[in-house]
Amino acid sequence: MPADDRSLTIVVAEIVLVTGGTGFVGRVLVERLARQANVRVLGRRPMPRWRLNSHVEHVRADITDEGVIERAVEGVHTIYHLAAATAGPWETFQAATVGASRRLMEILAAAGNARVILVSSLGNYDGNAMSPGLTINEDFPLEQSSAGRGYYALAKTQAELSVHSFLTHPGVRLTIVRPGIVYGAGMKNPLTGVAIPLKGSAWVMFGNGKKPLPLVYIDDVVDTFIEISTNERTFGRIYNIVHSEQPQQNDYLELYRQLSGDSRTLLRLPLQRLNLALHAVDLFNRKVRRCDSQYAYAARRMACQVRYSGERLFRETGLAPKTAYADGLRQMYQSKS
Repeated sequence: MPADDRSLTIVVAEIVLVTGGTGFVGRVLVERLARQANVRVLGRRPMPRWRLNSHVEHVRADITDEGVIERAVEGVHTIYHLAAATAGPWETFQAATVGASRRLMEILAAAGNARVILVSSLGNYDGNAMSPGLTINEDFPLEQSSAGRGYYALAKTQAELSVHSFLTHPGVRLTIVRPGIVYGAGMKNPLTGVAIPLKGSAWVMFGNGKKPLPLVYIDDVVDTFIEISTNERTFGRIYNIVHSEQPQQNDYLELYRQLSGDSRTLLRLPLQRLNLALHAVDLFNRKVRRCDSQYAYAARRMACQVRYSGERLFRETGLAPKTAYADGLRQMYQSKS
């Protein structure tokens, strides 16, 4: 996938469906597909720029609405399933992320002859089994505990686990992909995985900033999705999608500041001291408030210095993200100028 060659051959029958197509990754995927295919998009957000695109049919609906999935898959051969809840109570995440993913697979399996790319997450891996210096591939265990996890991460893991049985179903031809940190123009937080914004005036970083970042540039991840969808060798497989470079947080932050001009203060929280404080909060919550918080675990997982491998994808298909993070960041900020 050369960085300057984005014309891909897409083999489809009539219509390609993208669920969650109005999100950050989904929008780019839809517009890439629409160059060579008719695309049906299932997503709730309005997208005025698609109104004049004759190749895009936007179904503005919630994936949990009765009959929506059945109508969306009519006449469809290839499905990219990105839909997931991002806010609300647990019941919303359970219905829109977990339940809808399982329901989609059941409907497609009953109809037969579907090609599905289900977009999962590197966040599904078991934080309790991680230790600094490990390289994590697709055989690493997934998280089984809900402790210390936000609703989004928990629902993504449960959604993936709920569809694993369809990896061997001949009527679905499912591939599960686990992208790394997808970055590029249009992302809400340019320091995702690096630091957390604090009321717009500062950034907060856990640890010493030496954690490797499993980055993948937006154009690379979209191209990889499309290439996988046409490759029979990927049926029934699971792939991490990450660039092999994986710079440390400090290196990424330095270049980001040079290119963006963002001079907000960075507050570093040493992990050892932070762990002591968070353990104390967890203990107080259990003993006094009678609730089970897992703040120490969540912070430790966030800062754990592990690497992620994309070797399986390259070994089995020859595909690998090509855009180095320095080039990706420059493209990101050139597009804003």
